[in-house]
Amino acid sequence: MNKNKKKLTSVDLFCGIGGIALGFRAAGIKTVTAIDYYVSNAEYFPKNFPEVPFIYQDICNIDPHTIDIKGEELTVIAGGPPCQGFSLIGLKDHKDPRRDLVFEFRRFVRELKPKYFVMENVPGILTKSNSKYLESLMKMLEKDGYNLNEPIILNACEFGAPTDRKRVFFLGTRKDLNYRLKPPQPTHISLRNI
Repeated sequence: MNKNKKKLTSVDLFCGIGGIALGFRAAGIKTVTAIDYYVSNAEYFPKNFPEVPFIYQDICNIDPHTIDIKGEELTVIAGGPPCQGFSLIGLKDHKDPRRDLVFEFRRFVRELKPKYFVMENVPGILTKSNSKYLESLMKMLEKDGYNLNEPIILNACEFGAPTDRKRVFFLGTRKDLNYRLKPPQPTHISLRNI
């Protein structure tokens, strides 16, 4: 094993019970901090990942520079800000204050300057009624020094999960890397495509 090989590290925002952390662990990426402010997630994430420091606090009140990234250059910030304000089902409330949490995700990216970011949400974030909102977020991230991929919709069933669950992913790569993240190719066939 090469001892000089740099460790791949992540900070998991809006971590839930650990879906992203689980996938990253399988890919060899170590989650160095996870943050969530939902009581069930505060109970179950630490049970699922006892080795990962977990912060149960409103992200709006956290200084990104207090996050211990273990002396490594941070590889990726990932997370799924709450989707209720963008969802095509439920209340469809465009005044839902949780919509603004995507800008908290951006604040962490801006301050910690990871090589990459991966933000996940519901496809409803791409609707015309959210276009100005989303455009503002994308412009901020570009100004922060990131090349952005076009948003991509992935379905969990096309990657082996036993559920028909579509989510939109926003991928960003720091401009100095002269590289862009590539979206994954499906590993399974969706029954909808047969």
